[in-house]
Amino acid sequence: LKFKVIKLLICYNNFMATYTFMSLNLMCDKPYLLGNKKFKNRFLAIQEMIRFYNPDIIGVQELTEEMIPYLKKISEKYTFYGKSRNKNFHIANERCCILYRKDQFSLLQGDTFWLSKSPQISGSRFKTSVFPRIATYGLFEDKINGHVFSVCNTHLDHLLPSTRTKQCRVLKKELLMKDRGEFIIVTGDFNTPLTSIALQGLLSTKDNLFLKDAIGSHSKSTLHSRIGASSHHFKAIDHIFVSDHVKVLKTQTISSLFMGMYPSDHLPIIITIDITD
Repeated sequence: LKFKVIKLLICYNNFMATYTFMSLNLMCDKPYLLGNKKFKNRFLAIQEMIRFYNPDIIGVQELTEEMIPYLKKISEKYTFYGKSRNKNFHIANERCCILYRKDQFSLLQGDTFWLSKSPQISGSRFKTSVFPRIATYGLFEDKINGHVFSVCNTHLDHLLPSTRTKQCRVLKKELLMKDRGEFIIVTGDFNTPLTSIALQGLLSTKDNLFLKDAIGSHSKSTLHSRIGASSHHFKAIDHIFVSDHVKVLKTQTISSLFMGMYPSDHLPIIITIDITD
């Protein structure tokens, strides 16, 4: 009887597969940040939020070396994958890491590339971009049911729309050249709303990437500061895009406090998808 139950569970897992993905800007420390805005005072809130929502894969932005010692508890469950944007530039030297559950996923292939004219050259950038901007890509296999899929995580320039448009063109070109598996998920702080030229170009079906916005009509500002939100007309600038054939079961912009504080200046977003055969 026990053998039959195990066999049925295996068959059920192979038939049904749901995954939860999160996009989270960690907010790196800046000289003007004080009190609870300092990462050392927020990391437990971040840890509690991740424990509560228990996502399968997380795309994080603004991860720096100084943060890593505080994230040991999270690294017990998740592998952090991704390079920093410029090894020779210490200030704000962020990573756009993909965090994936060690017990469930294997990384088959992956890389970090730069959103520039030379995507494989470390530290490269467009002249109008203040910092080098990167994207981290990974092709994953589910150890339980064998599903193979891609995840890409990025953080676009915060100043010029024209720079973001060029960066999105590079992002799209790189994704079109990579193995996307059964579907692809793109997470990130894009610093621009869905209506922008940059994101409309990324979502255009002309080049057969076939992505759709996962948050859709539920989208709202992903900055909890009224000043920050108003600068983007109270529209979301953090997004999760998915292959258009994927069924999105649930979406949420997380506006809750954890341990009495916001985990970041950005509101994390989270989706659950269903790829049942």
